[in-house]
Amino acid sequence: MIILKRIVFVFGFILIFCGTSLAVPLTKDFTFKLGQGETSQDWEENISLPSDANGKFIGRQFITIVDNTATELIIEKENLADNNYYIKGKLLAVPEKNTLLSHQGKLHIQLYIGAETLKDVYLLPSVVTCSRAKFIKVQLQTFSEATNQEKPFYGINKYFSYLLKENSSDVILAEGVVSSPSPEAKFSINYPIKQDVDYIVEVKVSGLSGQYSQPMSFKVPSQINASRGN
Repeated sequence: MIILKRIVFVFGFILIFCGTSLAVPLTKDFTFKLGQGETSQDWEENISLPSDANGKFIGRQFITIVDNTATELIIEKENLADNNYYIKGKLLAVPEKNTLLSHQGKLHIQLYIGAETLKDVYLLPSVVTCSRAKFIKVQLQTFSEATNQEKPFYGINKYFSYLLKENSSDVILAEGVVSSPSPEAKFSINYPIKQDVDYIVEVKVSGLSGQYSQPMSFKVPSQINASRGN
């Protein structure tokens, strides 16, 4: 049974922009497969604007598909420029799952071509709640000054790019791009954290345009389950 790991297509999604119409999207499909005994495979793809295209890349959507729960297709980084779209990631065999299963993932991308750049309306969270277990589980939230309470983050952003670093270093420990098919933004950072180390999570948000907001930095203290961003 095919499992849709991250559904980023939002049918009925209304695009609001002035003087621009989306052309028929350029569709690309890529398939990745682990060989016998392999547990991980790095991949990257570059897609160039067709030479006969009228306009430039102004937006993108993608979906990842895996064959079973023992496989994970991770997006680590993407970059949308006028004439090029770059995306990289990993195909992983999930530990402690059925080792007899094959591991294959598919990446489906739609790139939109137009004359003017799309303008996303970002909704930026002000609080991040991080559960410190084996991995860091992130839930983005807003903070209401009126009620002095944290509330779930419900936004129109569909993509969240994150970096994980130790508080005392600029070395990137993990990075990724995750999509949120539901309005509430939750994701896990798949990195074996240490309980006695402080971490920094930087999060950027994006919509259909592929252009990300400025990063928001949140501290994740050791032995503490939640932290408000500075």
